[in-house]
Amino acid sequence: MIKPEYLNQKDAAKLMGISTTTFVRWVKDEIPVCDFHGVRRYSIRVLHKYMKEHEVIERC
Repeated sequence: MIKPEYLNQKDAAKLMGISTTTFVRWVKDEIPVCDFHGVRRYSIRVLHKYMKEHEVIERC
């Protein structure tokens, strides 16, 4: 089975563990989007990079 390199909005939000509403807000602020002839897709590689760069570490 071929793994996709790009996700739709719903699957991208699910990958990141956030709601679609939050994802839409983050896209407006920071997350880049790929536009394939009017169809918006999000790179899995870019999403993983974004999560790593914005990781929150709890401190006790």
